Amino acid sequence: MSGHGKAGLFVDRDVEEVEIAVAHFHSYYRARTPSSGDRRVRFPDQADEVRNLYCVVDIMDVFTPEHRLRVPTADAARWSASTKALLLAIETANSALNQAVVPLRAPRRLVERALWRLRAKRFVAAYESTKERIDNDLLRAFRDFRAQMSDLPAHLEAGQARETRERQERATLLANGLDESAWGYYLDTADGERTMSIFLRSLDPAERSSWVSAPVETGLALEQILSAVAEELSNHRETFVSWEPHTDQALNEHSSHGWPHYIAARLMAMATEPDAAMWAYTVTESSRARWFEIQLLLDSTSAIEPQSQLEGEAGITLDHVQAALAEERTHHPSTIAAWDSDTSQVLKTWHGCSSPEDAWQALTGKSIVTYPPQQKPSRHSHGPSTNYADGSHSSGFDTGGHSGSFGTSF
Repeated sequence: MSGHGKAGLFVDRDVEEVEIAVAHFHSYYRARTPSSGDRRVRFPDQADEVRNLYCVVDIMDVFTPEHRLRVPTADAARWSASTKALLLAIETANSALNQAVVPLRAPRRLVERALWRLRAKRFVAAYESTKERIDNDLLRAFRDFRAQMSDLPAHLEAGQARETRERQERATLLANGLDESAWGYYLDTADGERTMSIFLRSLDPAERSSWVSAPVETGLALEQILSAVAEELSNHRETFVSWEPHTDQALNEHSSHGWPHYIAARLMAMATEPDAAMWAYTVTESSRARWFEIQLLLDSTSAIEPQSQLEGEAGITLDHVQAALAEERTHHPSTIAAWDSDTSQVLKTWHGCSSPEDAWQALTGKSIVTYPPQQKPSRHSHGPSTNYADGSHSSGFDTGGHSGSFGTSF
């Protein structure tokens, strides 16, 4: 990793690092072995202190780890091997005990049971001997595990402190970058696919993208980035919009919905300009319903199957969207209106409410009916995306009591 950026976010590391997932061993073991019948072995009393030691979990495991951190590759390999060795030792002990206990079960037939009783003491003695050997082997495995994992807590504590520090640094760089001409993007069209990658230079310097053959646009304001995204998607709706790693990380740390959520106010201020061609709509139809989906051009529409699209337009204004819906309802009164999931989230975030309908009315001064009277919502009806809700009891657009002007809200 090259030594770019501020606040020590991108420093050269002499030691190769890898990300690991960490959990308490006892919790992980019980999650991996939910059946008590598979946990015949009891942990030796001397191993009680090992139960709460941390272990390294497979990062692709379905078990949810308690922590993630980056550590030297050699340490990660050692801890992972120790965890696997202890799990194998417990599995071996369980298997051996399952075999050892078989002779202790009395046969059902009377003659065989009588013979078994004559040998019962010998069976019990053999079991006790086997169990003692298993306990000793298991205790050695626990002690080896404890010795190998003893330095993991210190790494975990240091890793958490470093992550907290770097997270604060990323948040600061992101906040400072919102009002600077510090953004950039590149458009990669290799292999016939279009990918637009956005970055904040203080988090992901342009040099990090030097392997891309496409030209890199830098020194842009946030509004210029948004306009570029809208223009690209109005011409190529299949374009995949993404962010460079550290920019993406900083945005996700602030909001699970990424930059549209973070800058909803600015985005809506731009999108509501009379000539802002930042909107799109798509009409689709299933066996149960016909849908008119509204989208703010801020991400790709890959979720919509091309063969299911009846019609649609991109790179249009708000007024054009409203006119298109009114025209659609003229010919198909039962068409259900909805918003793309990302657009719905931006609307709700901007307006600070749980309903995109309320946000739309505040945005445009007109209300929109999602489900007309002729088309009641069905629990079996599913449109092309999420975030659909019930509307009011009139059709088309009505003038509402909210002004479409932003004033000084932003």
